[in-house]
Amino acid sequence: MTNPSTNESEAIHCALAGRCGGCPWIQIPVSEQRQKKISEVSLLEPQKPVQVVSVGEQRLRDRVDLTLIKNPGEPSQIGLWSLQTSGPNAPSGPRELVDLKECPMMSEELETWFKEFREDLPPVAMGSVRLRISPTGERGVWLDLSHQDVKTLMDEKEYFTRLLQKAHVEIGQRKKPLRLKDGELKLEKKMDFKPWFWSWDENEKVYPLLGPIGGFTQSGRKANKALVGEVLKSCRQSGDLLKLDHWVEAFCGSGNFTYPLSQSVERVLAFENDRQSLEALEEGLEKNQISNVKLMAVDAKSKRQMEEFHQELQKWSDYGLLADPPRSGLMKLLDEIKEQRIRPKALVYVSCSAPSLLKDGEQLKKLGYKLQTLALVDQFVHSPHVEWVSLWTL
Repeated sequence: MTNPSTNESEAIHCALAGRCGGCPWIQIPVSEQRQKKISEVSLLEPQKPVQVVSVGEQRLRDRVDLTLIKNPGEPSQIGLWSLQTSGPNAPSGPRELVDLKECPMMSEELETWFKEFREDLPPVAMGSVRLRISPTGERGVWLDLSHQDVKTLMDEKEYFTRLLQKAHVEIGQRKKPLRLKDGELKLEKKMDFKPWFWSWDENEKVYPLLGPIGGFTQSGRKANKALVGEVLKSCRQSGDLLKLDHWVEAFCGSGNFTYPLSQSVERVLAFENDRQSLEALEEGLEKNQISNVKLMAVDAKSKRQMEEFHQELQKWSDYGLLADPPRSGLMKLLDEIKEQRIRPKALVYVSCSAPSLLKDGEQLKKLGYKLQTLALVDQFVHSPHVEWVSLWTL
């Protein structure tokens, strides 16, 4: 275990423990939480014991996703769904929202922003909210509301005008930036890429990750630094073992691993099917004057894009593969490995789903890969969620 906190045998105090769905395991001692998580992947049988990477037990979030509700005749509420009325085992019927006043999992800066935001909630029946604090302290809010509510608030002007005085604002599924120009509110068509998050290389150099407020990042910088560190360590270990200087990165997103990996190896071929993430990453690589990364837009369903990717990959003989897929796992990428269109000497697999990791791990073993190391990065303490970093070699 690395970096354990001093009181991990005890669960932290929260007035909403047992009610709020954000931390369903908060009443379980942290040591027991981790044993439960490790037991879920015991069938993988790594060559070495599972390493547990602790990032602490509270104040880990620099962004939070919440739900807004206003029932007729009642004050507005903002919070998370209750344990009793949500989840696969919940009874049928309406769900209950737990109205949050504070949260021990938010960073102090985020909690301050949250408390200020909840003092002046948008007058809507229902909606979703993401609040962010950037590494430099800037505040952001992404509101996903109905088209009618957005139109009403744009026409009314007062609420959005007040909100723009407090934070950067994005609206809707397209994450359109909200602007106030010459006294008029306007939704921009183009997303606004700002450094809402950071990554780090092994020399502690910071790489701002560009993206919209509503874009995907890990939930907190402290936990992300630990996660990136474990990924780089696994890449370095495989490189030392197999002398790998060329790496393919699958599902690169906005570059959380791309930036630091580029500083440790000779070449990186990174691909992603989200054009906006690639656009933000391309802009960031140019700003950081990083020239040893080639980006490709690759959708496994596109025959043309896959052919172009295979042609590029044929230029390399030995290489490693770094993959951070969605919860569904490697999916099409595993098919590529089975059919030997991709044949990495080493695979660093980052997974947020134990079932997917188990399923994919079984197939990787049949293909001749051995699980060398497995690390549990416990960035979602007090919940069943976790990030696994595994190193597989031929």
